[in-house]
Amino acid sequence: MPIVYHLARFSCVGLLIVAVGALGEHWAGEFLGKRYSAREHVNEVAAHLPPALAAPGPTPSVESADRILVLKSEHTLTLLSHGKPIRVYKVALGSGGPGPKDHEGDRKTPEGTYIIDRKNSRTLWHLTLHISYPNAADRARADAEHLSPGGDIMIHGVTKQFEYLGATQADSDWTYGCIALSNPELDEVSGLVPIGTTIEIRH
Repeated sequence: MPIVYHLARFSCVGLLIVAVGALGEHWAGEFLGKRYSAREHVNEVAAHLPPALAAPGPTPSVESADRILVLKSEHTLTLLSHGKPIRVYKVALGSGGPGPKDHEGDRKTPEGTYIIDRKNSRTLWHLTLHISYPNAADRARADAEHLSPGGDIMIHGVTKQFEYLGATQADSDWTYGCIALSNPELDEVSGLVPIGTTIEIRH
């Protein structure tokens, strides 16, 4: 085969290599000239995605409660913020029946206005939000009867052996005068209720 053919063949290959190399340099120049970064690339791609595939925006924060309202006759605990309800839960109450707590040991849930004065996660009841019972009216009533008003009234959860009940724990009144929620509900309430929040307990 003539040597000219071989030279022509190698010349074509060489030209192809040079062309590819030049194109590569062009692309590299474009890349460097635009100074792309990984973040810019992601942003450019995201801009062309359908809304459902685009990255979600920040999750809106849930407003904390500034007041708790417990209606014993309805077995509900409502978290309010600026007068508007933000959460409502069914609750279990004291097994002592209707009416305000009168004295220690009557197993009734108090009625009145108090505050959440502390929280405790080291408890058999999963978590407790302590209520500032007794108030002045509670003490006066108990003193008039020469009785102790009692104390240790809390919003609490359930022990581990009864966690499986979930929200159905509120189907009957079983506490010693406290207000009970399921453990997941209590976790949510605790996250929304700062210490110092007012709690009003009505009939």
